[in-house]
Amino acid sequence: MARTAQVAFLGREYDEFLFSSVGEVGAGMPLTVLSALARQGVDPWQEAANLTQMPRDVATQRLASWVAALHDGLLARGESGTIATRLIALLPRRTGVLAPIQVPPPGKGPASNVRPVAAFVIFMAFLIGLQFVIAMGQSTAQVGNANGPASAVASPPLQAPISGR
Repeated sequence: MARTAQVAFLGREYDEFLFSSVGEVGAGMPLTVLSALARQGVDPWQEAANLTQMPRDVATQRLASWVAALHDGLLARGESGTIATRLIALLPRRTGVLAPIQVPPPGKGPASNVRPVAAFVIFMAFLIGLQFVIAMGQSTAQVGNANGPASAVASPPLQAPISGR
């Protein structure tokens, strides 16, 4: 979960690198850097970030070893190095020594609106529940007084006429 949170803030700066072709597999299907790294059990965005922070020659050697391993030794050593050099050139240039991934401070990121919304939803659920309890209390009170006086509904009793006068 922590890696997913970090990846969300990496942006699109690695897209050109990750979606570039390493070569072909199967029936001429292109294989991207993203797919190649994922097949080897590596987080592609994290690896792209790591490669960006390395000196270019070290990053090229590392990626060349990945490419060579991917093709099961079918590529000549120079060929995997050429592919790696082309791909490393697509990475963004590193700035400074080690630029940490910028994570917004608490209350400033996309999750900062979650608490007020959650509080509103809880409050509304409480009000609906309260309304339900009050309505149930009123309906049972009416059912309990069914045999009681119905003066509000019935007309007053009539007196029998006095005859004889």
